[in-house]
Amino acid sequence: MDDGVHNVKRSDRGPGPRARDERPSEPLAVGRRMHDPRTGRTGEVLDVACQYAHPKADPVYNYLIRWDDGQVQAIADGALYGPHGIEPID
Repeated sequence: MDDGVHNVKRSDRGPGPRARDERPSEPLAVGRRMHDPRTGRTGEVLDVACQYAHPKADPVYNYLIRWDDGQVQAIADGALYGPHGIEPID
């Protein structure tokens, strides 16, 4: 019995990984203010690291954020995008 789920294209299943052109070409700067709309917290970037999954792959940026309540959190750049992502404050 085929329920059709296996024949559905990724684009028809809902949001997936962010599009390649949404990835930042440069990392966020240390000291950049951030906001998490899910928790209402604000904070700033303490440190930035970069990793490569493959020599031909785009880099993945990782950030260390200190929130104003004193908590420190490490996030990958994937947490910055999507409907509930952590947002840089301009």
